Amino acid sequence: MAWHGSMWSSPEHRCHWKVVTPNTTVAMAFGPLAAQRYGSELTLGEALEGRGDMYRTLLREATAALLNAYYNAPGGPFLYPTTASVMDHMNGALLSSGQRVLLEGARFRRANAG
Repeated sequence: MAWHGSMWSSPEHRCHWKVVTPNTTVAMAFGPLAAQRYGSELTLGEALEGRGDMYRTLLREATAALLNAYYNAPGGPFLYPTTASVMDHMNGALLSSGQRVLLEGARFRRANAG
């Protein structure tokens, strides 16, 4: 099962957050590269509402993908089988060009759509 960002942010699905919470910072969940791009105060709950530019879209979709990777069993049907794979793709996009940011955002979105 894969859920998109608005499903993860709804109150009835908050009980499914496992390792992280809506108040976990993006910096804590994704590491130093994300902290450089998004700051140290932005939370995962706020990240799921991100719109406006390609980096916020990438973060929204990567956050949903991270939650889906935590929620789904390893070897399950979700395209990103581990949280490390989500973080690797996120960091790769942040270190790369705008085209890669758009590409990874679109990949995360497709995976989150199931």
